Amino acid sequence: MNSRLDSTVTAPSSPTRYPTHPNHNPDVLDLAIIKASCLGYHLINLPSELSSDHSPVLIDIHHRSAHVSPPKPLYFTNWQKYETDRKSDLQPVIRSQIIKKRKLRSIWQRTRNPAIKTLLNHQTRLVSDLLHSNHEEQWSNFLCSIEPSAQGWSKIYKLNRQLLRKSLPTNPLKDELGNLLYDSEAKANIFATCMENQFSEKYGTLFASFPTKAHQDRT
Repeated sequence: MNSRLDSTVTAPSSPTRYPTHPNHNPDVLDLAIIKASCLGYHLINLPSELSSDHSPVLIDIHHRSAHVSPPKPLYFTNWQKYETDRKSDLQPVIRSQIIKKRKLRSIWQRTRNPAIKTLLNHQTRLVSDLLHSNHEEQWSNFLCSIEPSAQGWSKIYKLNRQLLRKSLPTNPLKDELGNLLYDSEAKANIFATCMENQFSEKYGTLFASFPTKAHQDRT
């Protein structure tokens, strides 16, 4: 392939996916095909960047890889603003604990050490508790910041609009009157009623007569 198409196939030297199943082996799922073999490139695996079983791969091409400009996207993502907002929402202590959890997960994916798994579980619970406490603290600070003024009423109005515009859950069920039900308890009641009707009306007589017939066969 390299000689016929003047291309180069490259992949990281270390696995890019560490499966959670103990009987599955780590493997390389990411590769790159470079058309011009004369291009210089640098490919690196980043196993500790994300908390996932599939680690990201970064490839840096030293020269222009194409002469045709790609189409302009319809939406632009300001990654610098996203990074700034993400860091501003979390306290430094929480960010450091998240980094620690990612490192422990990366070590456990490579070693499958039970002791590391115990530390990872403890760190995961700690991060979850910290995020939950941080969310409650932000919500409490927001409510305390609302004052009985025009600006305070504006915050309440915006919050109310956000809550009203939340999309409804998908896959509703219809009751006997044809009304759409989204509540989980209402859905459970529909299933319960349906099962009760099926097994009481159609099969009730059959099930009730079965023990009598079996007794007659034995006698």
